[in-house]
Order: sequence, then C-alpha cells, then structure tokens
Amino acid sequence: LKLQFLYLIDRTYTQTYSLTMKAAMALLALAVGARAQTPAQCAECVASGAGECFQPNWAVPCYPGGRSQSTCEGAGATWCPALLDMTPPTPAPPTPPPTSAPPVPPPPPFDVDGEIAGFWSWTWSGGSAGPAGANLAVSFSGWADGEQALSSSWVHDGHVTFLDLGGGNSNGAWSAQQIAGLTRDWMRRVKATGFAGIAWDIEVCSGVIAPAVFHERFVMAREEGLINLVSYSHSKPYACSNGAELVRAWIADPYVDMQSPQLYTTGNEPAPDFVAREVQWREFKNMAAGQTFVPSIANVGQYGDVKTFFDRAGVPMAGYIQWQQTQGGSNPPPVPGPPTPHGTVTVEECRACGQCYQPSWLVPCYAGGNSQGACEGAGGTWCPALLAAGTAAPRTPAPDSPTPIPATPEPATPEPATPSSSAD
Repeated sequence: LKLQFLYLIDRTYTQTYSLTMKAAMALLALAVGARAQTPAQCAECVASGAGECFQPNWAVPCYPGGRSQSTCEGAGATWCPALLDMTPPTPAPPTPPPTSAPPVPPPPPFDVDGEIAGFWSWTWSGGSAGPAGANLAVSFSGWADGEQALSSSWVHDGHVTFLDLGGGNSNGAWSAQQIAGLTRDWMRRVKATGFAGIAWDIEVCSGVIAPAVFHERFVMAREEGLINLVSYSHSKPYACSNGAELVRAWIADPYVDMQSPQLYTTGNEPAPDFVAREVQWREFKNMAAGQTFVPSIANVGQYGDVKTFFDRAGVPMAGYIQWQQTQGGSNPPPVPGPPTPHGTVTVEECRACGQCYQPSWLVPCYAGGNSQGACEGAGGTWCPALLAAGTAAPRTPAPDSPTPIPATPEPATPEPATPSSSAD
C-alpha cells in the first residue's frame, strides 16, 4: 500500500512537471517567436498606423497595445518601437516663407494739375517768376553740398518747389564722399522747410560713382516723403565717366520719379538740342513704372517741337522745365555766389582756344554754338572778335553761380525724328 502511494505521488509529480514544462516551453516559443520577427514586420505594423504591438499568432497581429510597452510585452507580443530602436522624431521647424524685397513706398502726393510747367530759378540772381501758368519751381543754387544748397535756396510761393542739388561746374560736382554727407536728418530738414522734392542735377562727377550710391539716397529721400527728380546734360552727364551706366540705372530705378534731360548746353540755343550721347532717346520708353518724362528746355517756346520729337520717339511727356529766367519774381535777395577770376583775356589765350573762352569753366574752350551771342550770353569771351582787334579784352566775369558749363562736343548725331527710325 505504501509503495502504491509513493508510485501515485511520483506519477502525479511527473505528469505535473511535464505539463508545466510543456506550458513553459509553449510560452517560451511564443516569446521567442515574437522576438524573432524581423524589423520589417514591425516597421509595416507601425507604418500602417495599426499599432506598435506585434504578435503574429494573434488574429490581428498589429495592435495598439494600450500605447504601453509593458502592456504589449505582458501579453506576449513584441513592442515594435524597442525592436526598431524608434524614438519620436523631432518635429522639423516650419519652413519660413520666402523672403522678398520690401515694397517700394509710393511717391508723395504731387499737387500739380495737368501738365507740368516748371522752371529753374537761379538763386544768385533773385530767382525767376517762371513762364505763364507755371506750377513747379526748382530752386537752383548749383551746389552739390547739401548745407550750401539748403542755405542758398527757398520755397517759391504758389509753386511746388524742388531743392536743387548739383550743377555744371566744380561747385556742383558729385563725389561718393559728398553724397554720403546727405544724411537722413538733412533730408528731414529739407522736407520741414517745405520743399516737395530734390532735383538731382548730375553733370559732373569726381571719380566713378556706382549707381547704387545714388540709389541709396533716392530710397532715403522717398522714405522721408520727398520726390526724386533727376536731371543731366543731354542724355547723360557730360563729365561723369560712367554717365551712360548711371542714366540707364535711373531709367530702371523705381525710386526715381521724374526724368529731366537738359536739351541745351548754354541755355541760349534758339532751338532744342536733340543730340543723344550714348544713351538713345528711345531707351526712355522703358522707364520704371510711375516715372514721368519732363525734359528741361531753354524756353517754353520750344515745347511744341520737343513734344513732337518725343511723341515720334514713343516717349510720352508730362510737361517741361524752362531754364531761361523770367523777371518779376517776388523772391528773396540774390545769394552771393563763389568768387570767380577776373582780369583780361589775352590774345594768346584766345589764339590757343579758337572761339569761346571762359577760364572758370571746366572746359575753358568751347565752340559756343559758332555764335558770338551764345558765347557772350554764357559769360564767355568771343575770341574771333578779340583776335581781329589784336588787343587784350576785359575778362568777362563768369556768372556768380554754378551755371551749366558747356561740355566738350562729342561726336554724336541726333536721332532722326521720324516715327519709323526713332520709335524702334
């Protein structure tokens, strides 16, 4: 009986042990099977969004698993993030919007009705009354220095007035250093004085000045509520080595509001001078949006011919600015100009020159339009008369201001004023 009892106990233990081992092996097989799954199966599970918990023996192998590794592995499955060594990716920073150039501020309101009827007003002679019906004045001192120009100029009653900067001789010459002196504070004083804008008269340059140097000041002026009018001798500055480059940059500059090429040399020409020097008139058809074309002419009597010429060239005009002075203006007293040389002009000086001589000009010898009247009207000495007399003559005082200096004639031909040739 005792032996039978021991046998039963041994058999029960053996069976229990066997069952226990089988169960343990089954569980181990499940665990090993789960762990043996390839990362690709786990990756498929995660990528499909079905879940992070994987067990191939389940009817639904991919299961969220309560979003917990312990819950997943407690159920005998594989926690895929651990198998794949997955860590939550760091969100990429948002892509900044593409940068773009700041918008160009609009030009200040320009209170002129109809076409512009303007005039240059010489401050050293008391100013000009302008032509009949004038609505715009340029207070012209001829100084490129900002302080000199502002102290020598005034706002003309009843006219939208621009402050001139620059001129045709050394007083009006431009340099990068001088331009840097035109500060924002100075421009604010120009605006506070009552000027509507700046007339940049650019004819003479000291060294090469990059277009960007002028552009920076055009931007500053616009930001301070000033209108930018750019003027130059004929179709490019006569004494700037990169004059053509400058004008082409101004034609394309959205911060330039008005283009005013000067269709004269001395200002006494009986007819407008349409000679184009390097920059052709038809190029002004490509002015930046918002620009207006308002050429400077010797006098209003030439306006009809000028308008006809540019209509044929396809360049619409918005008016004119007259150079010659008109008496009768109620302006402040004349502003004294810089001293100029006096004395006598000798036969030797004239013989070396030929026709029109004025030692204060940057180009002392000039053809003078082959006219004694034009030469003497510009303050020069007509040499043929002096040479005929054979004696020295009183040296004609140069105008006490930076009056535009005649440029050395360049070999250039006016563009034909026919629709077929000038508008192409």
